[in-house]
Amino acid sequence: MGVMDEKLQSVLILKNLYFEKISFERDETVPREFKIKITPEYKDLESDTITVKLVCQIKSDCKFNMEVVLVGEFQNTEQDEVKRREINTYNTLTILFPYLRAEISLVTAQPNFPTIDLPVVNINALVESNAEITGERK
Repeated sequence: MGVMDEKLQSVLILKNLYFEKISFERDETVPREFKIKITPEYKDLESDTITVKLVCQIKSDCKFNMEVVLVGEFQNTEQDEVKRREINTYNTLTILFPYLRAEISLVTAQPNFPTIDLPVVNINALVESNAEITGERK
């Protein structure tokens, strides 16, 4: 491997990805408003092998509830402890979020029901602020 190849190698590698839980409840009512809460859970945050759970809960103004738990297992070869922790905290979420968005859209693409497309957001800022995404269907 040449010098150029080594510089292009990422220190963070996604080793495994799976949906631990997908829960979807609804009746015939179409939701007008919904709130989305995304919470990360970390295992071995300081380690070079880390597991991240991204828990997404969606609630509505009618009988609609959804919970998706996405798990990613990563390998981080960064030697600097501060950089490794930062990568484990933020970059893992950035990698997982598109998978979460796609699964929610897939599950909610049902007859007579509006597909929920999570907006593209700064996932790191969203998680840091402990905020909710609020959506409205018109």
